[in-house]
Amino acid sequence: MTERWHPRLLTEEELLRFMSRITIVRHGRWLCWEWQGKKDRYGYGRFWMDGQWRSAHRIAYVCLRVFVTLPSGKSRRRMIPAQLPDADHRCCNSSCVRPSHLKAVTNAENQRLRGERARQYRERRYA
Repeated sequence: MTERWHPRLLTEEELLRFMSRITIVRHGRWLCWEWQGKKDRYGYGRFWMDGQWRSAHRIAYVCLRVFVTLPSGKSRRRMIPAQLPDADHRCCNSSCVRPSHLKAVTNAENQRLRGERARQYRERRYA
């Protein structure tokens, strides 16, 4: 399900509040930023922003990847997309909000990847 909100940069207060809810943990071979705040029934983090609960991993993907540091040390601002893409957790940890572990995908691709991972999990568990 795609959330409908106008993406924007986090304020300094929001950024501090967001980062205070993260703990760094090892998840398999990945070093994840695991969300310690409110979570939904599927384990995805939720963050209060603009008067409602938002998906923490999507906020991380859009708002924390907005500034890119160039090799020269200068920063430039990336465009924030008008419609948020689905974000695939490459680390397979639904509580992870580390931007480098998130990849923008279409909804169809996200559903396909979820199905593949569930099938692989069942095959390993019941083999």
